[in-house]
Amino acid sequence: IEASCKLGYEEAVEITLNGVNVPICPDGYFTDKSIHTTALPALRKGTNELIVRAPVGKRLSLENFKCHKSLTLEFDGYNASIYGDNAAGKTSIYDALTWLLFGKDSKGNGEKNIEIKPLDANGEVLDHLAETSVEAVLLLEAGENGAELTLKRTLKEIWTTKRGRTEQTYDGNTSEYFIDGVPVRKYAFSEKDDQLVSEDTFRLLT
Repeated sequence: IEASCKLGYEEAVEITLNGVNVPICPDGYFTDKSIHTTALPALRKGTNELIVRAPVGKRLSLENFKCHKSLTLEFDGYNASIYGDNAAGKTSIYDALTWLLFGKDSKGNGEKNIEIKPLDANGEVLDHLAETSVEAVLLLEAGENGAELTLKRTLKEIWTTKRGRTEQTYDGNTSEYFIDGVPVRKYAFSEKDDQLVSEDTFRLLT
């Protein structure tokens, strides 16, 4: 018996059917246009196994990121919509998540083309000694005791005093990366991100 079905994939980052990866491609919507669907292959006769993997946000914390001095959002594994006036910092929250995961802002601009440090009224960095950080706690499995993953990235300025001088000079920025509180190198952090969700899939889903 051949059959096919649609799956609302709004939260999915990986779908497999009977051990075969299913490409996540929008081909319609269910109930309303905010719930996209992707087609599944024909089901085989008998038992079929469908696995949908989807990390869900539990908490997102920002420190000294753009207009946010300190902000923590508790999602507890549920979908959330963020509302606010223009220039209230809604996009900055999305920027924080994409910077944490991919080193870019929500428009896809790389780090050399964005400023994530808080600025004063004149567009200058507000506090050169402040450390910028973004931390996300993700739920990898459903349920009260579901597995969690914590990703954190920091950024701070490097200031040094040159020989023969008394004033300090700015020598760029440095970042540190953490997985579940353990410092890791950038490549290991990026590898973990790729295991969770590719950038293309993330942007498609969000």
